[in-house]
Amino acid sequence: DLVAILLQLIKYKKILFLLTLSGGVLGVLLALHIPPKYKSVSKIIYQTSSKSNSNMTALASLTGINIGGNAGEDPSAYLDEVLKSGFFTDLLLKKKWRVSILELDTSNTYQLFEIWGMEPDTSIINWQYKFDEAQRMKLLKGEYIRYNQNKKNGVISLVTEFEDPLLSYNINVFLFEHLNEFLVNKINLKAKKNKEFVADRLREAELKLTRSENVLKNYLEKNRMRITPEATLEESRLQRRVMINQEVTTQLQKQFEMAKIEEAKDLPLLELIDAPRLAIDKSKPQRKQIVLIALTIGLFVGCTIAFLIEAIRTRV
Repeated sequence: DLVAILLQLIKYKKILFLLTLSGGVLGVLLALHIPPKYKSVSKIIYQTSSKSNSNMTALASLTGINIGGNAGEDPSAYLDEVLKSGFFTDLLLKKKWRVSILELDTSNTYQLFEIWGMEPDTSIINWQYKFDEAQRMKLLKGEYIRYNQNKKNGVISLVTEFEDPLLSYNINVFLFEHLNEFLVNKINLKAKKNKEFVADRLREAELKLTRSENVLKNYLEKNRMRITPEATLEESRLQRRVMINQEVTTQLQKQFEMAKIEEAKDLPLLELIDAPRLAIDKSKPQRKQIVLIALTIGLFVGCTIAFLIEAIRTRV
């Protein structure tokens, strides 16, 4: 029963005390060994200008084009992968950053590997490549940058957590600005390529239409006085070709106008609704929590050992 268990634990109180104390000491050492980190958080949303979209939709309807409500592309689904891409990690690793803890003079700048205390081993083959990969792995696996999106309201939380508060803040601002630039370039390039493709097809269609119209015109001029079944059939065939080319040209003209509208629309951007702040207190490690967990583990190990010793003595 419970009383018997308590009596057994009291019997081995020295073991419980020593193991719990040992766990607490190890917890303190671990908490002091873990380098502190400082968190900076920005909250952003993806949105386009609804007023601009409604104006563009009205303009498109005049040319017989239906843009619909999903003309824009929501990039939030792949932003996490963009942040982890080699392009963005290289930007962060190659840039020199100002820090506030390493020295009082914040005008000096350092690369991340200098802040982390990493040194390349130039004696090995391909040392530069291996050193770059080691930096990239530390950045990705160290949970320095996190991305979360609230599924209910779509708000994106961009979290940066580094060993220096100024560094964490500057990287957060840097990532937000470059994510916006990435989206602008990506969507603008896509719209531009689409417009150029449609423009090429439109020029080809207009050329075919002009040729078919000239062929019909020449035929009518040469056969103005001929009224035979063969002449009537040939005239109908040439007129059908002109009508087909007219329809193709008309459809391509609509697509070209739509492509110009897509290019002129407000580009989808990340809008900052809560700017990052310079951290005052560290976010990690939670030293009290680490020590408490270590004490609990020490106590649990002590209780386990006490029960094992008692069980062995009982059997003997």
